[in-house]
Amino acid sequence: MWKSRRDSARRARVNSRLGPAAEAASPVYGQAPSRGLSRGLGEHGFTLLEVVVALAIIGIAGVAALEAFGAEVRAADKADQGLPAVALAQERLGRLALLATPELARLPDSLAGGTFPAPFDAYAWRATAGAVTGERDLYEVAVAVTWDRGAYELRTRWYRPMPILGAP
Repeated sequence: MWKSRRDSARRARVNSRLGPAAEAASPVYGQAPSRGLSRGLGEHGFTLLEVVVALAIIGIAGVAALEAFGAEVRAADKADQGLPAVALAQERLGRLALLATPELARLPDSLAGGTFPAPFDAYAWRATAGAVTGERDLYEVAVAVTWDRGAYELRTRWYRPMPILGAP
């Protein structure tokens, strides 16, 4: 390629107005001038800064996704341990419902607490029952099931009138 006199004269005028910095910044003969960070996807690819920013964004999104997945796993684990506790508490409450009213007023030791047989031996239970103060024939019953990572309590009230003595 050849340079025309007109191009060199124009370059000299520009350089004389802008000074030595413009001459140093002018592209080498035969090269296209660089457009810096604004070039985007050209035939030369990405700049290093664009790659670093993209990797940082991907990294932040990846950490957020892993944290959400971890929270989901922890919630599923908690539910896996909580569901048997709910069923065991309902089973104990069902046993207490079969008691006669005088036994409900004062629970026998065998129904007041203990541990469950295998495969639920990691769960323990405690039951309480008593008359509600100020209410006739109303009993509050609670069953608490505990395990190494949590506890579940089931409470209810039952109306249990005392049997009338001498009634047929």
